[in-house]
Amino acid sequence: MVEGISAGQLIRVVADFEEICRKNKCLLPKDGVQKVLDNERTELVIDMFNLFRARVESQMKMISRVVMVNRVRTPQDALNATGRVQHVNREVVDSMPVAEGNKVEVVFFKPESWEYTKPGEMSHNDIEKILDNHGLKFADPISVAAVNEVDPTFGNKYPNGTQWKDSDGKWCVAKFGMHTEDFRDALQVHRGDEGWMACWWFACIRKK
Repeated sequence: MVEGISAGQLIRVVADFEEICRKNKCLLPKDGVQKVLDNERTELVIDMFNLFRARVESQMKMISRVVMVNRVRTPQDALNATGRVQHVNREVVDSMPVAEGNKVEVVFFKPESWEYTKPGEMSHNDIEKILDNHGLKFADPISVAAVNEVDPTFGNKYPNGTQWKDSDGKWCVAKFGMHTEDFRDALQVHRGDEGWMACWWFACIRKK
């Protein structure tokens, strides 16, 4: 696990927020503030945290999400739960590997430009080597689908995917979102014949 926010950083954030509220207190009527605290306090804190997290993630080359995974579902049910427009190969969906663990940390990693073996693209074998160098390996597609289910817009902000080999040793991929408008809300599951372009974040787990 990466080192999380420090006590000093947290104190600084809270102090800065308090200062802004004090400076703009005339914009926060006491009665309205009390109603929010009485009725929407939890939602307010979650909204504040999500906004903070989004800004932090925009600065990173590695994003971590901890998600609960329903291992009882079939692969197709897991894909359906994302609500995305599906472009899938049924045989490839059926080849999805079965993993363990109901609580999974999925790490989304974007390589540096110099790590790509070709300008803006790399092969399936090459990305496996790069992930290994960073102490990562590809996450199972059910776990990746769970992340995209919990946060339906995640794939639009960070097009993400994973890969595996079927019983014949052929590469397969699951991709959530893409930078092009036609596939922005898409979910693709198919044979991995073309490798990966530079727009993708790779869904991984940490090696033990």
